[in-house]
Amino acid sequence: MTTTPLHILHLADLHFGPQTRFQGVPPREVAEKLAAGVLAHAKPHLVIVTGDFVHRSVPGEYEQAKAFLEQLEKRLGIERKQFVLMPGNHDCNWGRCRSIEEQLKDEERFSEEAFKAAIKIEKFFYYQKFVSEFMGTSQKEICKFNDPIGSLLLEFEDLGVSIATFNSNDAESHRESDHHGALDRDQVQMVMDYWRSSTSIPLRIVALHHNPTGTMYEWLSNLAKQGRVALMLHGHEHETKVEVIPWNQNGMTHVLVAGSVGVKIKERGEDNPNSCRLITIDGNQLMVKTLVYAPKGQTPGQLEPGSWVLANDVTPYQQTLHFADPDSPYSPQHENEVISPEGFLRIYRNQLTNLFDRWDLRHTGSAAAGPARGRIVDATLEQMYVPLRLGEGFNPEKLDQGRYLEPAQVIGLNQPLVIRGVAGSGKTTWMRWTFRQLLRCDNVIPIFVELRALARYWGHADAANHNLKDYLTAWLKEHGLETWSEPFFGQIAKPQGMTPVLLVDGWDELGDLGHDFRTKLLAFLRNHPAMKVVVSSRPYGEGRPNASDQFKVWDVQPLNDGEIGQLADHFFMHIHGADQVAGQKAVKEFMERLSHTPEAHALARTALLLTMMLLISRTSPLPDRRHKLYQVTLENLLSALPDRREQEGVRGEQHRWRPDSGEERFRVVAALAHGIQQKGYERSSRGSLVQSWEQMAGYLPSAWTPAKKDGFLSWLVGPAGVLVDRSDEKLSFTHLSFQEFLTAWHLKETLEGDEGRIALCEQRKGHVHWWETLRLWAALTHPDRLRGVFDVLCNDDQSGLWLGGTFLADGLLDEQDVTYWAQRSAPFLAQISTNHVDNCLAAWRASRQQKYKDILQKIWHEAGKSHKNWLDCLRLLSRLDSVGLPPWDGHHAPGLGLFLSALNQTPSEDKMVAAGRLLNGVLPYWPGWSECLLLQIWPGNRRSWGLTGQNLLFSYDEAEFNLTAPIVGQLYSEQEKRAMNVQARDWARDLARYLARYWARDWARDLARYLARDLARYLARYLARAKSRDLARYWARDLARDLARDWARDWA
Repeated sequence: MTTTPLHILHLADLHFGPQTRFQGVPPREVAEKLAAGVLAHAKPHLVIVTGDFVHRSVPGEYEQAKAFLEQLEKRLGIERKQFVLMPGNHDCNWGRCRSIEEQLKDEERFSEEAFKAAIKIEKFFYYQKFVSEFMGTSQKEICKFNDPIGSLLLEFEDLGVSIATFNSNDAESHRESDHHGALDRDQVQMVMDYWRSSTSIPLRIVALHHNPTGTMYEWLSNLAKQGRVALMLHGHEHETKVEVIPWNQNGMTHVLVAGSVGVKIKERGEDNPNSCRLITIDGNQLMVKTLVYAPKGQTPGQLEPGSWVLANDVTPYQQTLHFADPDSPYSPQHENEVISPEGFLRIYRNQLTNLFDRWDLRHTGSAAAGPARGRIVDATLEQMYVPLRLGEGFNPEKLDQGRYLEPAQVIGLNQPLVIRGVAGSGKTTWMRWTFRQLLRCDNVIPIFVELRALARYWGHADAANHNLKDYLTAWLKEHGLETWSEPFFGQIAKPQGMTPVLLVDGWDELGDLGHDFRTKLLAFLRNHPAMKVVVSSRPYGEGRPNASDQFKVWDVQPLNDGEIGQLADHFFMHIHGADQVAGQKAVKEFMERLSHTPEAHALARTALLLTMMLLISRTSPLPDRRHKLYQVTLENLLSALPDRREQEGVRGEQHRWRPDSGEERFRVVAALAHGIQQKGYERSSRGSLVQSWEQMAGYLPSAWTPAKKDGFLSWLVGPAGVLVDRSDEKLSFTHLSFQEFLTAWHLKETLEGDEGRIALCEQRKGHVHWWETLRLWAALTHPDRLRGVFDVLCNDDQSGLWLGGTFLADGLLDEQDVTYWAQRSAPFLAQISTNHVDNCLAAWRASRQQKYKDILQKIWHEAGKSHKNWLDCLRLLSRLDSVGLPPWDGHHAPGLGLFLSALNQTPSEDKMVAAGRLLNGVLPYWPGWSECLLLQIWPGNRRSWGLTGQNLLFSYDEAEFNLTAPIVGQLYSEQEKRAMNVQARDWARDLARYLARYWARDWARDLARYLARDLARYLARYLARAKSRDLARYWARDLARDLARDWARDWA
């Protein structure tokens, strides 16, 4: 029954932005005046806005449009569900379309099909955000079906109105040839099918933005006739019009154009004032009034002039309306209508089109919050999806195993499939994405069963209803398809050219219901032999189908660097929107930091943890704030996720147990990690430590019974996913970073006073395998409590100084401490490297503390300029390069400038040979110009120049010395020339003394000391402990370097 009288306010083409006539007027004031003009005639039951809310589709314009609608809602005294909105061509963001086209062309993936598919949703990004924020879920109960952008079917049963809105911008993009209206054929067909068979509401209205032309007119005309549409509303033309579409018999559709609420005069012409329409339906009588904006009119309660008044020169449009009455040949024949399989599939597809359309961040816990003023990450699943590789077996070290399983391959499966993966590996995301892709395929009926929902349903249903058919009946009802259950079950039992695909997600969430459901599922499949089936599960799960049930089992493989980079690219490009340069920069920085943080890199192989990492990187970038990533991740796994899963109906297995308090779980697991690392790191190098179940249980609270200990370990292995049960029936932490962070957290909670903290670092500073744990501990500790520890560490030149440097690299302490540390460390950087130095410099290389790095650069440059021999300079330059800092300008050490200049200019092979002979054949303390020797062994006439220069060097005659300038003057900078003039006499004079007294003595002593010490240290510590890996990394590298640079060279 239609409400009588029914009032509808029709607005179009608001155009907030540079083209609005209301530029500079607050949007709320515009709405206030419009509402006053409307209420002078009637209070509307519905407000239909047919597109072009803004002019350029940018966030600032939508803020104005939102403020306008909010005030209109308030002033008219209606609810938000009474607004009906759809986009216009100006609600498409052309910049995003242009960026997508350029990206596809850069990647050599461009085609018209790929371009249209990519922009279909993306071009409406800001519009969708605006509608989502304003409408929320206000129309959820009355919406029969909708697509992600603008097309929906709403039924206001209390008003007796069924409204279909269409997004007529299917073709729209930044290209001139795309500026025309176009509809999605399937959406129009779906509405026709529904109105012909599924509703008894008599008043039908179609609303869209563009004026119907061409193919669009043909489709809408057929819809109007067969669906007996009373009204068709649109905008776009910026002028008021009335047209009709005659039905085949007994009626017509009235086509009403609203004019424009907001455009300037040049966009509408002098004869078309800004206007809107008030539609009144009283019984079967239609009256349409046109309201126009009068700039000099006065609205009650407003200081500024301007009001909306009834148009004097436009007579109200009055006609008789025709409804979808029972006697019409096109009226609903719900009981007798036999719909085709294709028609059913269209309705099924469109009804489920929004299912799983968003990128689900619920499992990321607090990580999803982001910065206080940052942009909320609200993206579609398609925007963020990265394909997963599936294959038999799982090895975290192998990153090229498995293959992608495309939707078309799912349709062609010749046996049921189980997809198995650890917590957070992306199983559910793959299942949801595949469901959405299958939903778009012709002749496929995808069915999605969340087993946590099934467990919840079985928990309330009678035992007789514990079967898959009854659950699917409830599932259809939940999604508004209850009237289609008969064709649904008919098609999956005896498909007529259709392929049913059943996706069953989360077997591990069934708990003790697993065996019962397995029996019911296998029976269901026997009765539906055409059904394709994919089941997902964690490695555990009671009753899960296996090879004996003819199920194939594939494992989700770890993400490789390319897949990690792909998700990072999707994420940051979404965050930065149209600013592609900023997005690409963020991706590059994230991947670079990740490569320098091996612990976080290992976590990123798991999809959920990578997602959390990306979310957290907005406020706590890696690697300096990796402790926050680990804390949020572990709190999620130990508290937030298990509690949420339990609330959502996930059933636990009876043999698993956990304390009720999340804080207690965290504390116990931290003590467990500390216990095994305390002993394990004394006997072996750094790594995930393996323990038997009995050994692990020994670290749990003694007050717990053996059953509780085993149950808790089983829970940590299963639902929590913090421990992994190895094939040798031993346990270890899933990730090394979990073990080390929990150990650090335990130390932070249990150590008290400066003495305890200093003792910890003093005890562990010489053991590099403890450094990551100590760095995490320092990051968790209040900065004021680190001051005493840092001061003590800086007094130890061997290891403490460098451990303290890693604290600074993580952004701890302040700039004064960095200055002090840089001054203390500079002299040692020119000496022989150690693994402590290398680890510290690696930390600085990965650090994002640019202010601290600037301090290092300044102080280390000053130290470099003060060195007087080229070997010290080269060592310091090497250290600067390893940290990613530039070299200093102006080399004072004789010979260094020429050598580096030769390298930078890519010299010929013979020159490189000469330079190599020089560096490997003389002491760095040679008391003259190294250039002279270089000239001697440099092929060509320069040999004689070199001999002349050396003779002059030892002549003690400054005048003769200056005669060499014309010969070698082009080889030096002015700074080097001045340095040589001062140093030449002093160095030559002291030659004999150095040779006799210092050179021979110091050379022999240093050779014996360094060679014996380093060789013994590397062999004893690294070769025995780390075997082949550390031998290759440390011993071979450092020993070979020291021998080649210091021993072999100096010996010669």
